[in-house]
Amino acid sequence: MLEALTISQPVRGHVGSEMSPAERRLLWFAPPPTLAAFVDRFWLVEWVVPVGESRIQLILPHPSANVVLNGGNVVVLGVATRAVQHVLEGVGMAYGAKLRPGALRAFGVQEPWHLTNSSSSCAELFGKSAVGPDGRDAGPEAGVASLADYLAALRPRSDHAFDEARGLAEWVARDRSVVSVGHMVRRFGMAERTLQGLFRRTLGVSPKWVIRCHRLQEALVRLRDRPLDLSRLAQELGYFDQAHFARDFRAIAGIAPGAYAVGTNRSSQPSSSMG
Repeated sequence: MLEALTISQPVRGHVGSEMSPAERRLLWFAPPPTLAAFVDRFWLVEWVVPVGESRIQLILPHPSANVVLNGGNVVVLGVATRAVQHVLEGVGMAYGAKLRPGALRAFGVQEPWHLTNSSSSCAELFGKSAVGPDGRDAGPEAGVASLADYLAALRPRSDHAFDEARGLAEWVARDRSVVSVGHMVRRFGMAERTLQGLFRRTLGVSPKWVIRCHRLQEALVRLRDRPLDLSRLAQELGYFDQAHFARDFRAIAGIAPGAYAVGTNRSSQPSSSMG
């Protein structure tokens, strides 16, 4: 049985949702030891939307792929470089695994950039199909456990490139002072071209994009907590000016930073997101 995780709110990468707490349940589970190096966590979301109504859920980008089971079939969602809107209706459920940055390589995907902003069935990608229980008879947690068994059966393996890229990406996520690729080059003594190639081979995105993604998620958290001066916030996040910050913010969050700040501070609705 997978161990449930308690993740403090607010969760980075989560933004305001139209759904009320009564309409949604979101759970996280720790990966088993055999998958801990490759899977950040398993997640489960259930929703109940009144008949005739729909809800918009915004999914933010993150430098990780997800393996998702929805409707009985398992698909791999590559790294998304822009925000995606999902329309939720009726009663539904989805669960999946949020992989660690670059982990597709450990599962045998040698060209992860082909999946950036795209998806593939597990049968096509891994040569091994997977169909899990729908969770309604056996319980939703059983579906998550079946997905864990499926991923473990693929026997993921680390290599030097994956270990190095994962370490760099997770360092960027932790260290909020990293605002440029030059910072990474100086910190680790790597040529910029080497760093670019490493990220492309393993994550499918550039180190500059990874830095920008995490810095803008930092902006989302700060704006959600309290109103801030946008010009000052842009400078703190390493932007040359507010216009560049606003452009990148809109690309990531799908909304202008000023509009997001106003909407967030008017609403007490908690957030939700994939993974």
